[in-house]
Amino acid sequence: MIKVVLAENRKIMREGIRLILEKDTDLCVIGAAASLENAFLLCEREKPDILLMNAELTEGMTSDRDWRMMPHPNTKTILLSNTHDEEKIAWGIQRGATGSVCWEIDPTELVMTVKIVAMGLSVIQGHTLQSIVRSLNGTTDSSPSLDKPEVTYPLTKRETEVIREIKLGKENREIARSLYLSEGTVKNTISSILKKLNLKTRVQLAIFAVEHDIGA
Repeated sequence: MIKVVLAENRKIMREGIRLILEKDTDLCVIGAAASLENAFLLCEREKPDILLMNAELTEGMTSDRDWRMMPHPNTKTILLSNTHDEEKIAWGIQRGATGSVCWEIDPTELVMTVKIVAMGLSVIQGHTLQSIVRSLNGTTDSSPSLDKPEVTYPLTKRETEVIREIKLGKENREIARSLYLSEGTVKNTISSILKKLNLKTRVQLAIFAVEHDIGA
């Protein structure tokens, strides 16, 4: 059974999402809150598998202390957002969110997303990842070079090539085809990169790579 906590400030939306999720016998909504603070308290007490939260609830939170995306080590966070909320999504993913889906998502797809993230995979719906990367690229490109000290990361040529492909939003199969590698090699390479850079997901990796100009 996959245990879920909801964070949504509109009661009608909370109840609607609860009904959608609990139609599947593999899911159980063990709590719902109208604020992130209360949602985090629920997560600390109940230790759910998934925190499904409205990204808009992060409005006004400007520090890691304000917004702890992983209130319990085993809880994975999925953001529900509008298509234009790339900045909120990027900030959340940098702080531990594992997935992001748009409000327009089909109910069946939402259930599947919860299951996939509970298995330990990342889910970014549609072209959201590419939009985030483009947004960060725009911010990065406009920053003065003097504000960016040069930092060297212990990455091989192959790892850098894989990072470049990930920044383009490509999946493992596409990366393998582009770099003439097996999917297994790509998967192992990504795991090695995440370990070296102390990151958890390929989405965090894509954002980190843009911010630090890796795989340009």
